[in-house]
Amino acid sequence: MVKSPSTNRDSYWLVSANLFVAILGVVSQYLILTNLDSIEYGYWVLLLDATLSVGILVDFGIPDAMIRLWNGAREDVTRVVRRGLLAQSLLGMAILAISIPVVSMIDIEGISPISILLMVIGSILLYQLGSMRIGLRMLGRADEESVAVVFDRVLFIASILLALKVGPNINNLAIAFVCASFLSFSYTLWRYQKNRPKYALTEDNQHVENFSEVTTLIIAALPFAISLFIFPLFGRIDKFIIAWSEGVIQVAYFNIPWLVILSGLSVPKSIRQASLPDLASKRHDSSLKSKVVGDAWPISSLLIWIGVPSSMLISELVFSNVFPARLVSPGGEEFVGIRLLICLLPAWVWSMVGALELESLKLEQSSIKYSSIIGISLLINLFSGLFFIPILGILGAAISSMLGFISLFIIAFFSGPLISHHQTLFHKKCIIGAIYTIILFSIAIYWDSSMIKQSTYRAIVLVMIITSPITSLDFSEIRRRLSRTAYDIPEDEVV
Repeated sequence: MVKSPSTNRDSYWLVSANLFVAILGVVSQYLILTNLDSIEYGYWVLLLDATLSVGILVDFGIPDAMIRLWNGAREDVTRVVRRGLLAQSLLGMAILAISIPVVSMIDIEGISPISILLMVIGSILLYQLGSMRIGLRMLGRADEESVAVVFDRVLFIASILLALKVGPNINNLAIAFVCASFLSFSYTLWRYQKNRPKYALTEDNQHVENFSEVTTLIIAALPFAISLFIFPLFGRIDKFIIAWSEGVIQVAYFNIPWLVILSGLSVPKSIRQASLPDLASKRHDSSLKSKVVGDAWPISSLLIWIGVPSSMLISELVFSNVFPARLVSPGGEEFVGIRLLICLLPAWVWSMVGALELESLKLEQSSIKYSSIIGISLLINLFSGLFFIPILGILGAAISSMLGFISLFIIAFFSGPLISHHQTLFHKKCIIGAIYTIILFSIAIYWDSSMIKQSTYRAIVLVMIITSPITSLDFSEIRRRLSRTAYDIPEDEVV
C-alpha cells in the first residue's frame, strides 16, 4: 500500500515532531549552558548561529523550487530529488571552498579554526536534508520525515553528552555537532532510499543531470531564497524599532514573550510544509486545491483553540520559575511578561489563519509573487511599528507584529488562486481571527479588573469558554479529520 500526500495527516506528524524537537532543543541548550562558563557559552551560541546562517545558503529555497519542478506523479519524485540534491551539493561545495580561507583567518582564543570549519560542514549537511525531506513528503511519508527530524535532535543530544563527558569545551562540541549532522544525513538518506519508487519513467532512467539543468534549478529557487531570508524579519524589525525608540532594556522585555511566539510559529510552518506536496499534486485543478485548504481549516481551528491557552499556561510556568523577575515582571512596566505574551498571541493566531493562503502562492505561475507579498507585509509591519511603538511602547510592537501577519493573510488571499473558491471561508477566518484578537487584547488591557485579577488561569478559562462555540461549529468535521489522521484511511492512499 503506497501513501499519497495528505495535508491533515501530514500536519499531524510534522506539528507533533516539531513541538517535540522544540522541547529537546531546550534540553540540549540546558546541557550546554550548565557545562560551559558564561563566556564560553556566549562564544558557542555565536558560533552556532554564524555557521547555521552560512549553512542556510545551501537551502537557498531549493525544496520550494523542487515542488514547482515536480509533475505530481510519484514516479517523478526520484528525478526531482536527485536534481535538488545535486543543486544543494553544488552550493555546499562553493560555500565550503569560500569558508576555508575565511575560517583560517579567524583567531579566537580557545577555539580551533578546524572546529569552526567542522561546524560549517555540519551546517551544510543539515541543510542538505531539505531535498530528501521534501522528497519523503512528496511520497506521502511525512511520518518518516517526522521520525528523521526527531532522530536528528536525539543524535545531537547524545553527541553533546559524549562530548561533555570527554571534555566540556567548544572544540569537542564542534566535533559532536558535525558527527550528529553526518549521522542524521545518513539516516535520512537511508529512509528516503527505502521509500522512493523502485521504478521510474523510462526517460528518467536514461536521463543524466547536466550542469545547466542544476543551475537552472538554483536560479528558479532565487525568489524562495529571498523569502527564506526576509521571513524571519517579522518580529526582529520590531526589536530594532523598540531599541531605537524605547531603549535596549525594553528589547529584553519584548524578547522573552516573543521566544514563546517564535516556538509557536513552528505549528503554521509545519502545516505549510505538509500542505505543499498535497497542493502541488493538485496544481492543475483549482477546485481540488481549494478543497485541500477547506479540509485543513477545521484542524487549524482546533490547534488555535488548544494553542492559545496552552501558550499562556506554559508561559506562566516558565516565566515564574525560569526567567528572572527583573525581565518578566519589572516594576513600573505594564505590558511585560505574560501580559505582553497575551498581546502577542493574536499575531500567532493570524499566522495560523493565513498559513495555506500563503503557501498556495508558491505554485503560482510567477515565482516572485510569494516573496513579493512577504516583502509587502514586512513593510506594513515596519511602518506600523514606526507609528505605534513610539506612542504605545512595546504594546505597539505587539500591534505591529499582528498587523504584519494580518496583511500577509489578506494580501495572499486576494493575490492567490483561492479567491474564486473560498469567499465564505475567507470571511469565516476573518471573523474568527478578529474574535480572538478582541478577546486577547481585552484580557491584557483589563488585566487588573475584578474578572481577571491578574490571574493567567482565569484568563485561560475565559478564553476557552468564549471560543468554545467557535470550535464546536466544526467539531464533527474535526473528529472526522482526526480519525482519518489517526487511522490513515484509504481515501488518502493509493493502492
